[in-house]
Amino acid sequence: MSWGEFRADYPNGQVLVPNDEGMRPYWMNPYLGYDTSLAPRFDGQLPTGMRAMERVVLIRTDPPIALTLALIEQEGVIEENGVIIRWKPGQASALDAGRIEDGRDVGGVGIVRIENGAEIPVVHDVTFAFAVSIFEPFTPIRTE
Repeated sequence: MSWGEFRADYPNGQVLVPNDEGMRPYWMNPYLGYDTSLAPRFDGQLPTGMRAMERVVLIRTDPPIALTLALIEQEGVIEENGVIIRWKPGQASALDAGRIEDGRDVGGVGIVRIENGAEIPVVHDVTFAFAVSIFEPFTPIRTE
């Protein structure tokens, strides 16, 4: 979720590190070009042709679900294990340009579960393929 979406959806929401004087401004990226770098040192296993820095959505259901963001963008909507995953454009990469708002559009997701006819948001991570491989080594990453 982008910072703008968070502020709109949760106007009284709290963040872990307030944007107080002397702290790093939220709009600034200290890791220029990180998400387009070749990769951190990574010796793990990924699906054939997948880059270590490819964005992956990880949902820690039972069993966990891991899908590439590219697959979700291609499909638009995916339903899996009672979870509905929707692609939405318009989220800037926080790891691209110096000002986050100037980062390229990498898109995002909205993930819900239907309970009693209502959509309930589902906690999830949008991370990199190498991180899923390291922290969820038995969770296959779906690419198609």
